Amino acid sequence: STTLHLATALQRSRQLSGVSTFGGVNFRGRLSGMANGSNDVMVQDLLPAFDGQDTSAANLKMIRESFEKQGVVMVKVLEQGRCADLVLEQWREVLLQQPWAAQHRLKVRDATGRELDVNSAADRDAFLSVVKGPLDKKRRAEFEKGWCLHRGFGACCDPSVFHLPGVWNIRQDPGIYEIATALTGRKDLWVDINRSIQKLPGQGEKEFLHWDLNPFTQTDSNSNASAQIDSNSNASGAAAGGGASCSSSNSICGKVVYTKSRFVCVKGTHTRAFHKKFAELYKAIYPDTKASAVKFGLKFDREDPLKLVEKQREYQIPAGCLVFWNPLLLHGQVKSPLDAPVEYGCYLGFFPAGARPPYEQISGKCEREDRLGSFQDGRAPELWPSFDRVHYYPFRFRNFPSILKGYIDKMDPGHPSISTRVTTAGASAPHLVPLVNPAYLPPVLSVLGRRLLGAEDWPGAVGAIPALGGIGAISGGIGAIGGGAAPRGGPASKPKASSLR
Repeated sequence: STTLHLATALQRSRQLSGVSTFGGVNFRGRLSGMANGSNDVMVQDLLPAFDGQDTSAANLKMIRESFEKQGVVMVKVLEQGRCADLVLEQWREVLLQQPWAAQHRLKVRDATGRELDVNSAADRDAFLSVVKGPLDKKRRAEFEKGWCLHRGFGACCDPSVFHLPGVWNIRQDPGIYEIATALTGRKDLWVDINRSIQKLPGQGEKEFLHWDLNPFTQTDSNSNASAQIDSNSNASGAAAGGGASCSSSNSICGKVVYTKSRFVCVKGTHTRAFHKKFAELYKAIYPDTKASAVKFGLKFDREDPLKLVEKQREYQIPAGCLVFWNPLLLHGQVKSPLDAPVEYGCYLGFFPAGARPPYEQISGKCEREDRLGSFQDGRAPELWPSFDRVHYYPFRFRNFPSILKGYIDKMDPGHPSISTRVTTAGASAPHLVPLVNPAYLPPVLSVLGRRLLGAEDWPGAVGAIPALGGIGAISGGIGAIGGGAAPRGGPASKPKASSLR
């Protein structure tokens, strides 16, 4: 695990227009299991934070130039109050709706033991203080027991997370869209239908540096930050467990954080020149990498000529910030420190509009039709934007049925989510099917939102889509956070089964 040591506090100031920094504090951390057991360190540093409210040509130019140079850029997009609303939305619509029996459900209590109400204005500040943390050992253990599936990764795949009204307000925010067009070089975009983040302290994947693609096949297609892999290729896989994922030309990966988070990467590893050099130096070191591979991770026990493990940096991402990164950037993951606050946020990416053939080849469904059905019905899409399948519970649980049974045992007998499946060997194994909220209403979308979803064509698009009723009411602007669904205080009753299996 990553152990962070406070090394120095250095206040910085920047005079560049539209650029600011947060905190000004540097940390130095040490990663265990590094190459040859050496004492390589990963410095926790700061990225320049651009003003997301400033969509002037001059500021967008600076954002684009920083992104093209580094392969990653950070933009401040949310104020404190809106971040708080989004945290409460996750608790109201996701975390307090878990299918566990009453004795296993999450309860939020203050220091006196009084249970706090997520829908009470009087309890708002106290509720947020508890659920944002940091968490003491006892409360952390309580939350772990009642947390959602995919707790280890820190982002669940419950149907409700894919179309939260507050998340759609982020997806269709005009300022964020302007930034996305500046980085991708095109206006006809679709937004990822991706999941939200709810990562407890001590959770997360083990430290590793990786690409969600095969770096040995990128030298011909990657000329710069905007010229990436072909829009109809399947050269990029989802981030571990299906997080941020981009697989198309002129696409960008990203996440918006509501509480303090972190991002690990090696800046500058997204260019054609770098990938050419990497392929020349590392091909012989990784002779076992198949041409068909859609993911690649550096092994810390192998030679590292470019000292990439040593060059990785862990960047603090303050609450309210959006981080966009190039799909070709070498990036990593770390476990959250036990004394860190709970991380809340959502993954956010953009790619060229239009259904991609591999999506239908893998899922059997047209990508546009699946996106619209997901939005209309309140269910998960069949595939991530990378074409990897969405799994309601971690796929590895299929190999460890006793782990899945532990979750099933927390549910009331006969719960409609409990099922069985037939293994490849013909045996019966425990299974869980996702349930959609019967009270789900599609969030209100603006014209921009409808175009980013695919419910309405971009002007000039070839092949107009048929009229689709019920795909969210058209609004002249962005709706209020939490709009589109009535607040709920307890588990949904009589949920209907999702078509996702």
